[in-house]
Amino acid sequence: MIAGNTAAYFDQNLTANWLATQRAANPQLMASIAGTYYIEIVSPNNDAVSRSYRTIDANGLFSYQDQTCGGFTCSNNGGHGQWAAHATQRNTIYLMINWSDLSRTSACISAELYMDGSDLVGAGDQIRWRRVQ
Repeated sequence: MIAGNTAAYFDQNLTANWLATQRAANPQLMASIAGTYYIEIVSPNNDAVSRSYRTIDANGLFSYQDQTCGGFTCSNNGGHGQWAAHATQRNTIYLMINWSDLSRTSACISAELYMDGSDLVGAGDQIRWRRVQ
């Protein structure tokens, strides 16, 4: 697996973490948070915006659609993969995604999140994925 947006390389620790996360996955928890989530991030100087939809299915399938706009142009991207999640001892959710798109193959990202109503929140309350479906 490769990490985030880095150049392609095999990461043994990341691969081991993905396998451990899949083994620890909690199907009931995954079913309870499955859905489509949306986030919109505006650049600090308001000259660009990123709009993202992430769909996590109860069966562990994942897909996403992004649109990034700046100036007079927009670019679209999308991909698919797998996800797994389990509860932590801190009453949070550890969620990991393994995905591929036009520029990445088997990229991986993880986050520790919590539910706030129907939204997924993480990164010190700075990131809020609003459930839209």
